[in-house]
Amino acid sequence: MAAGRSTSPTSMCASTTAAPTHRARTISSAPGRRQATNFRSIFTSGKTRSWKCRERRCVSASRMLRRVLPILLLTFALHAQSRFVADAAGAPVKWEGWGTRAIERSKNEGRPIFLMIGYASSFECFQMQRTAFLDGEVAENLNAYFVPTLLDRLEYPEIAETYETIARSTKGMDGWPLLMILTPSLEPFAISGPLVTGNLSKMLVINANRWTHERDAVTAEAHANVMKTRANPAPPPERPKYTTDFLKKLALSALHDQLGGGFHRAARDEAWRQPYFEKMLDDQALLAIAYLEEWQKTKDPEMERLARETLDAAQRDLHLSPRAFDASQDAHSLVPAQGPEFWNGAFYVWNKFEITHLLGNDGALKVFRAYGMQNEKHNVLYVEDPVSLKDPAIAPLLAKLLDVRQKRPQPFRETNLISGVNGLMISAMARGGAVLNEKKYVDAALFAATVVTKSLWNAQKKTLLHSAGVDATVDDYAMLVQGLLDLFEASYDPKWLDLAIAIQQRQDKGVASSMPMMLQGMTVRHDEAITTRNHFRLALLAGQPVDGKIVAVTGNALRQSTFDALHAIHAYPDPKRFVVFVPSKGINRDRILRALPFTANLTVDPQNNPITYECVGGDCHRR
Repeated sequence: MAAGRSTSPTSMCASTTAAPTHRARTISSAPGRRQATNFRSIFTSGKTRSWKCRERRCVSASRMLRRVLPILLLTFALHAQSRFVADAAGAPVKWEGWGTRAIERSKNEGRPIFLMIGYASSFECFQMQRTAFLDGEVAENLNAYFVPTLLDRLEYPEIAETYETIARSTKGMDGWPLLMILTPSLEPFAISGPLVTGNLSKMLVINANRWTHERDAVTAEAHANVMKTRANPAPPPERPKYTTDFLKKLALSALHDQLGGGFHRAARDEAWRQPYFEKMLDDQALLAIAYLEEWQKTKDPEMERLARETLDAAQRDLHLSPRAFDASQDAHSLVPAQGPEFWNGAFYVWNKFEITHLLGNDGALKVFRAYGMQNEKHNVLYVEDPVSLKDPAIAPLLAKLLDVRQKRPQPFRETNLISGVNGLMISAMARGGAVLNEKKYVDAALFAATVVTKSLWNAQKKTLLHSAGVDATVDDYAMLVQGLLDLFEASYDPKWLDLAIAIQQRQDKGVASSMPMMLQGMTVRHDEAITTRNHFRLALLAGQPVDGKIVAVTGNALRQSTFDALHAIHAYPDPKRFVVFVPSKGINRDRILRALPFTANLTVDPQNNPITYECVGGDCHRR
């Protein structure tokens, strides 16, 4: 890994982002303008200045925030599609959200599009909105000479990845926010990472003049950028291999939330001690599965602990009824006593004085030694001395720190319901419940699957949405099918198998791209391995001649012996095996028999004790 590039536990994404300042001051929205719901402005308007006064009043305000936050977030989800766009409402720049309106404005007005690609949970994106884009000259130039447009990369992942590929291929840059100036035909002729106010102003003036006086040359340059990428697209950063050593190193690093569990998006440094603090749902799901599989192979109790911890953290931090799982949690959060202001990592960092005050001198020294705390302020926890963590006295100290931390103002979440990443987490929860014998994880998967399929799958039209109003991508179909198949194995309810088959059949007919015509044909990475595995598993269930087997268990699911038998099967990984439970009676047995006719001949024990069969190509034998 090259110095200066960020390292992510799931994508190893590079970033052009310079080290940001530690905090970003917030301002209230401009008066007199109709705007979308912007909850940050609620807490940063003049009415909240009492937070600066006395310590007791600050604590009271933060308690109020924690009480009303769930209600506010749910209301927000009902009124705004993309928080990345809604957060910019009322700003001096008259932003458009990505879509037909912005594109048509560009064509009709003859203006280039100024495109900012990012997402709400990124501190770097948040910081530019609160600094450079609040500058009067920048806002005036953007509004006068461009169509300022925001593209939420969580909402439109294929389009975002296409432009990111162009940036890698032509400029060698990665990361967010990504700034581009596009011709009305959507081809970029200026590309940059995040900029401070002065440099952004220069970029706008230079390219506004170029568009006015050198339009033909600029259009040709933009087209050349697209053609160069088509001819030789730069591949995305490689995902890491989840080896035993990698997973152990990751668990000790600052990428791992040492107190609460879960993992931050990426690191700014090679030592993994300076994270980008946002937590992404897909990272939590993929790493929970990786630690589960590692525990299945090695039976290392530390791998089991990390798997449980990651799933528990996802339920705590990224799940809020009555929704399924949220897509991300912000890197930044409120520090009421400082303005209030949003600080990068404010929820996670510690100063020595605070820890000493909470734990006393002896307890604080144990924590300092274990986590290598060198600075008086802004310490991010990473394991410096693993041996010291074996001290039984340290667990209650960490529990106290976590309890105090959870009383801080919580980072906001990306509340837009997204089918694909929820499919990944459904898979992680279902597998965690089956492998670890934990009903709460299966229940979480059941709840999320119910919400996602009711909200985003249209059974009559046989169409899936990525999020509200946005068509699903190939990856959304594949990840949701995988989650439903894992949930079928864990819950024994055939309705999830029926849904998986229906969604897979729809995917097999072809998934239309949301890409504009000019950008179609560009290389977009899809995880074909997931679709391949889904086809393999469904072929097994259909009795087709593939190199694999179904392990079927008959019996009464309420009996402990049956549950123990299923748990024993799930506890050992085998990618070429599918587990099916056939009830002794009831409606689910009838549905299983309709979906899998070969199970009709499986014997049920008169005493309802479990019987295990191995089936290949529909031919089943007792194990």
